[in-house]
Amino acid sequence: MTRLGVSDSPYLPTWHRATHALGVPAGTRLDATQATALLRRCLAQWAQKDSTPSASNRTRNVLPHLICELAQLAPFLQPGVPRQLAEALSDPVYSRRLAEVAADLLLSEPVAPEICLAPSPAPRAWSSGPDCFCDAIVFADHQLITHELYPLVVDACVANGLDQTLVGVDVDWLVGDCASRVVTYDVEQDLFVETPLATPLALDRVLLLSLGPQEQQLHRQLDQVFGARCRNPWVEAQKLDNKINTISAWHRLGLAVPEQHSYPVNASTIKPILRDASEWVLKPVASSLGQGVSLVPAVASPEHVAELLRSCWRYGDGVLESRRDGISWRDADGAQHSLALRLHVVSDDEGVEVESGYATVGIDTHTPATKLHGGHTMGLPQALEGLSRRGGDQLHVDGAALLADLRQTAIAAASVFSGIDLVGVDLVLDLVDQSPVAVLLEANPRPAGLIHSRRLSDQMPGVSTKLWSSRRAVQESVV
Repeated sequence: MTRLGVSDSPYLPTWHRATHALGVPAGTRLDATQATALLRRCLAQWAQKDSTPSASNRTRNVLPHLICELAQLAPFLQPGVPRQLAEALSDPVYSRRLAEVAADLLLSEPVAPEICLAPSPAPRAWSSGPDCFCDAIVFADHQLITHELYPLVVDACVANGLDQTLVGVDVDWLVGDCASRVVTYDVEQDLFVETPLATPLALDRVLLLSLGPQEQQLHRQLDQVFGARCRNPWVEAQKLDNKINTISAWHRLGLAVPEQHSYPVNASTIKPILRDASEWVLKPVASSLGQGVSLVPAVASPEHVAELLRSCWRYGDGVLESRRDGISWRDADGAQHSLALRLHVVSDDEGVEVESGYATVGIDTHTPATKLHGGHTMGLPQALEGLSRRGGDQLHVDGAALLADLRQTAIAAASVFSGIDLVGVDLVLDLVDQSPVAVLLEANPRPAGLIHSRRLSDQMPGVSTKLWSSRRAVQESVV
């Protein structure tokens, strides 16, 4: 086989994109770990011609072509690296993960630092010692996982300095309560590195996020594995997973919440939906991320409602809530959009704080304000500057005062549960006596979409430094 030179190689543009993503000078020959940036871009490019439905299946289908092309990629790699990569590609874990991180490029524009795969095991991911304390984010849904990890590792570094040890661990990498493979963040290179470990790593404390479709069942299982080291313990998290119970608890506190009606799977009556000209929101009792959520118009036929119920019931029992988002967001062209607000509540022995959040706006006022339904996110201050009566005139409010009210409402909502270190509280805004009122919708003990979160203090990316500042206290109690 004739090996092409750098200048006439069809992979030259891909190499340039890889070095740019890595933040290294153009023309840098890549080492075996950095080579991930080049390999996954090749896979993503080839996979675009594959018609297989799943992005990860498409990238997996073209892996054999990558093996054949390693010699053609050699001019872009350091000496000996093609051989290292050939050996790594014989490892099913490395091959699968390479296909998965390549699939991420087909699903979204990267908004977190590059992730690279170390081709061989490391003795340890870092030096150990009496002061070493390992925090872990344990996940099951690997898709775009760096979008969830990035704001958390940055917060951890701010809280504890560069010696902070926070790793990402897929549940498939667990050996008992230890990790055989970890994702770490290299601050100096601004790079995520996924590394297999020769010796499994003990995890001192874990936070469960991105657990996938069976998140509640998996949360319970992992809680049993890690016991007291598991943040957001299952016994408390399961209470928040039930939207009906959560709303009822908030109602007893006198907090503003929507009216609710339970609709178990295959319920025989839909009378509350059709009784008057009110608008409703239909959602699964225990689902998240906007799955199965529908807005029910004021005048809905029984056939339309039945169709919405069937869609909702695919995710379990349903709950019907009165629509309380009387305030929408108005864009620069005057078009109105549904608006939902997320605040992150963090608790420890010293108290409860709200350090961050974000807003999601829908494509219009007739569509739920979720990313799943085509919505987009923005900072809370920006959202509060563009408020309107839904279907009416623009509202002029004191954004700082309203944000303070939202924070107090979220903190009050957090008082109904204990032992939850991090929870995402969702709210909408309604008009009551011509004044904006925060209406609570639900709380998620495994909040997602963290890459969109902005600190309320300066609107920089972040979730909470308080979440990690208690590390030393926990470390002392463990010792």
